[in-house]
Order: sequence, then structure tokens, then C-alpha cells
Amino acid sequence: MYWHYTIGTFLQQILSEGIQPATAFVPKTVRPIVWFTVADRWEETANKQDRDFVPLTREETHVQGGGLVRIGVNGKVRLHHWMKLMRLSGESKGMVESLRRTAEKEGSNPVRDWYGCFTPVPTTAFETIEFWNGSEWSSVRPTEFSKAAKAGR
Repeated sequence: MYWHYTIGTFLQQILSEGIQPATAFVPKTVRPIVWFTVADRWEETANKQDRDFVPLTREETHVQGGGLVRIGVNGKVRLHHWMKLMRLSGESKGMVESLRRTAEKEGSNPVRDWYGCFTPVPTTAFETIEFWNGSEWSSVRPTEFSKAAKAGR
């Protein structure tokens, strides 16, 4: 399973529009990416920042972001592995190396685990949506995606 990690406050928009490529802090010369990982634990690089751009912990992201959410997709989406993705993105070699080092510092292994694509991922490609309850992930059936998002799970 390929996982896209996000927060609850983004879920309703994702369910309306699909997962859109990330554009925050992406230079105009670089192709925005929809990020995935094969790691089944929360992706620490998905933690958010506060208004002063101070990184939040996973717990703070959970509270301030309306919960932690992961969306699983399988073979319906054409994903590129990290190395090819970085080559196709137009990102500079220096930034690619910086991203890799930052990810590894957070406990991730982008060279082994990260994938992505440059186009939005439609909701029809979603296999599952799971919510973190503080100790484990709990799955929601596809027919209940909208209901779960509206309930703010």
C-alpha cells in the first residue's frame, strides 16, 4: 500500500478534489508533487508548522490539524520512485540532497520508501482512509469517507 499522510482539516477538500500536488514553498521552476510512502507509520515530515513556522510534533499536529489521516492507494495510480521523481521534478541536486537529509533526520528513508506523482490523485483511486485514534490506525470504508470527513474524525 502507498500512503499519503495528511491532517483532518484537509480531508473534506481532498474528498472533493482528490489529493492535489503540494505547492507550498515550491519554486515555479519545480513541478509540484503528490507525496506517498510505503512506510506504514506516520510520516514525520508531514507534521505541520505553527504561525511562526516552528515545526509541530506529531501530537501537536494531531490536535491542531483536526486529527491525523492517511489515505492508501494501490496500483491505480502511476507513481514514480524517489530518484526518478526528483529527476523529473526539476529540483536542484542541492535541494534534493537537503530534502533527503532532512527526511532521514526525521526518521524517514526517502530513497527506500518515498514515491509520488505530478498529477492530482482522484478519490476513485483511494483504497482506504484511516484515522489515528492516539494509539492505532482505524479504517473507514470507502462508502463512509464523506460521512467521516463531515463528522471531523
